[in-house]
Amino acid sequence: MTRLRTVNAVTGHRNAWVVGPSEAWPLCWVLLDEAHVFFDLDSAKAIGKEAEQQVRSCRMLAGELLRKGRKVMCHTSLVAQKPTSSSIPPDLRDLAGLRLSFATSTTEMAVASLGDDIREYKSLSPVALQSDDYIGVAVARMVTGSDLFTRLRIPFVDEGQADAAARSQIPVLV
Repeated sequence: MTRLRTVNAVTGHRNAWVVGPSEAWPLCWVLLDEAHVFFDLDSAKAIGKEAEQQVRSCRMLAGELLRKGRKVMCHTSLVAQKPTSSSIPPDLRDLAGLRLSFATSTTEMAVASLGDDIREYKSLSPVALQSDDYIGVAVARMVTGSDLFTRLRIPFVDEGQADAAARSQIPVLV
């Protein structure tokens, strides 16, 4: 990973977050959508040895991104429609610096995304986000005060807005 080799020379620090994102060193966001396709070892074993090895490789590479990417401002998001412990393995989930879950139908799905601690925060559980009032609301594992979790409302961005932002070449720093 080039960023690991050059972070000190470009930013003057081993951890790029000391100075934050810049034009010379922007935040890099790796999004692994439909992560279950890459991480579901049980399904791969049913297909054969080659598929199983591919899944193991994907898990290893994602783990490296999650472990080493943070200090060089490379954020990795693992996304799944219906998270389970096999689609987002707990060892990878626990490496994630930011964990979010929109509404889920079961506590197990919430645990797969946020970790077992969400069981102790029933009032903040994504299982409770079932009405239209909660469209765009997610639960994040983010310490605010004494709680390990908080709710975030994420504004709707239509395709035109997303396209305009991508084409503007102006870094969006969140």
